[in-house]
Amino acid sequence: MVEPQSLDPVMLYRRQFVAGPRMPEPFRAWPVIPFSRTLLIGCHPELEVTTVSKQGRTVVCLGHILDPHSPGQGNSQVLERLLALSETFFDLEQALAKLGGRWVLFVSLLEKQRVYHDAGGLKSVFFYTDPSSQDLWVASQPGLFGDGLGLHPDEQLLKQFWETTSHNSWVCELTPYRHVRQLLPNHYLDIGRRTSARFWPSTSVAPQTLEEAAEKMADIIHGLIVAVAQRGPVALPLTGGYESRVSFSCAKELRRTIPLYLVDAPNTLYYDRVLSKRVAKVFGLHVDSFRGVPFDERFWRTVLKNTGEMWWDQGINHLSTLGKYVPNHYLLIGAMGTVARAWYYQDGKLPASIDARLLANVIGFAGNQLVTESLEHWHATVPKDTNVSALDLLFWEHRQGNWASMTYTAIDSVGCETSAPFNSRELMEIALGVGAEYRKPPHALLRRICVITGGEQAVSVPINRYWLEKIMTRALEPIPYRLKYGFFIARMKRSGVPACALSDSRFY
Repeated sequence: MVEPQSLDPVMLYRRQFVAGPRMPEPFRAWPVIPFSRTLLIGCHPELEVTTVSKQGRTVVCLGHILDPHSPGQGNSQVLERLLALSETFFDLEQALAKLGGRWVLFVSLLEKQRVYHDAGGLKSVFFYTDPSSQDLWVASQPGLFGDGLGLHPDEQLLKQFWETTSHNSWVCELTPYRHVRQLLPNHYLDIGRRTSARFWPSTSVAPQTLEEAAEKMADIIHGLIVAVAQRGPVALPLTGGYESRVSFSCAKELRRTIPLYLVDAPNTLYYDRVLSKRVAKVFGLHVDSFRGVPFDERFWRTVLKNTGEMWWDQGINHLSTLGKYVPNHYLLIGAMGTVARAWYYQDGKLPASIDARLLANVIGFAGNQLVTESLEHWHATVPKDTNVSALDLLFWEHRQGNWASMTYTAIDSVGCETSAPFNSRELMEIALGVGAEYRKPPHALLRRICVITGGEQAVSVPINRYWLEKIMTRALEPIPYRLKYGFFIARMKRSGVPACALSDSRFY
């Protein structure tokens, strides 16, 4: 148990929420929105909240919601249009597919209530059903249930999960708490039934040619960038990777007004430093290089607390830097774009058959029975004959819904908002309709989007590779691992990473 005085009160639970039949004591100072007879929604004072009602229908939106096809609309206008289109929940789901942003919706329709979140589940949602009272609780992460309701992680679950050491997030609906589950992308929470259910994919995804898909995707990505740029200051992290190159290209006329940055820390890849500057130079632009900002144990413990100790990543040392240099900005981070990359079968060839054991192996949990059983349940819900591979869907719902969502919950801690220009179900449907030969390396689909929006110069600089990187890697091969590791640790210490973080095995 972390003592409250060892946590940063400004960062603690920043921009988070908890909903239930009453407000737990630690959160009674938060603004409260009455939603239904069984749910009050308590929101951290910095969390953006919009409520719209129309003809007996109500939606409460936590976060920002964007319409790439009408980028000038604010939250209220987008939600009013959404309700106007939603006679049924099926209508609602069809309309939500076209929207982007990072949000959670509490929806009351036809005298029933549900919770939905954005396409990638990047605004995280967890739910708990009290076995003694059947009360339903919903929150942005399970640590809120711990502080508010006195729940504790289950040691047996932790032991089973930790049998595999190659992970950095939990899997599917699994959490360290009994009776607490994570709401995955493409699922909704039925408040009356206190259960989650899959709603997508429900029909076969239409095949797309490379050219038609790239044109459509370019328009949507550009629309989402334009839309969020009208909500407040934005900043684009420009690296050497695919998603940042696509976002940079799709920004079009906004490229010259959106600040470009790279966090330059000891664990920043060398080719990110080199390629980001080269790309910007081609367009006559400049990338701000942010040197790592030191942080202390209090900062580290607060970030872990804010993510329910369910997430860890080496990039945690970038958070303090973002909080200093781009506070209160929408960061155009490339989540969801990787779904279009055939990530779990990069040769472009799908296995003849897919089962839970194969899925567990693919994500680094081979032999973990707890994870395998969870994946068996997940795989059973995946519809057949929809032209969407379970491997693509797993990357979407596990890597984005589990890991990426908690990454952005962590970023909330430092007062930054994230808005992924790829975070649209309509966009992902188009991408997954393209043949794997265009989605596997060298990622012809993403490259084509860059050319359409930025010209050939957008791909004139290599992506995710630099010739000197290979030479440096080979030159360092003879050096003993322990020596290289010690040098890395020394550099991290000099950059201001505290010993408590460096001694935590989850940091690596």
